[in-house]
Amino acid sequence: MDRMLPSWQALALRGIVGIVLGVILVFLPHVTLAVLVLTIAAYALFDGILAVIVGIGSLRGGKRHRWGFVFEGAVGIAFALAVVLYPQATAFVLLYFVALWAMVSGMLELILGWQSRMRPGLGVRLSVAGGISIVLGAVIYAEPMVGAVAFARLMAAYGIAFGAALLSTAIHVRAQEPAPSYLEGVVTVVNNGIPKRVPREYNAASKTVSAASLFR
Repeated sequence: MDRMLPSWQALALRGIVGIVLGVILVFLPHVTLAVLVLTIAAYALFDGILAVIVGIGSLRGGKRHRWGFVFEGAVGIAFALAVVLYPQATAFVLLYFVALWAMVSGMLELILGWQSRMRPGLGVRLSVAGGISIVLGAVIYAEPMVGAVAFARLMAAYGIAFGAALLSTAIHVRAQEPAPSYLEGVVTVVNNGIPKRVPREYNAASKTVSAASLFR
């Protein structure tokens, strides 16, 4: 059993929320920079909580995945709190908050990707998500005087790309999970030398499995 896979449900929700954020910003670009940063902070808070859930609630997650996602979530939550606690900060400073959050989160995702490199497909997807976040932070640092409309478009592109990467990761993780619990009633038998998986029929009276039912 693979014990390195994080919770796919929370990953999928993170991806969907990111895509929704991007779509909203595409259709509502004409807002002030301060409102945009507050919107990103609300997203970072929600995404951070989900990342912590991925880390702590992943029953099959190894320690490296568990704590990596917890740290990533803590960074998002800290960024959101910083924006709320320092409302008097200028838009210029708030943009640096966004850039710092994106770059630190991206580096943590790259670390998770590196730790998952032996899991086909998983490490690449996490690394792509981390790379997208780092690119966002680098662009903001390079152009800190970006206007509200340009920033909205940048964040829209980030939300859609980052969300798609996480959603792809969630789908991959779901595909790697073991069979659902309803298959626990399936047994493997050998019929004419050929292994075969068949339903287990339980006889409540004798507490036995009917052998005849295995070869119907």
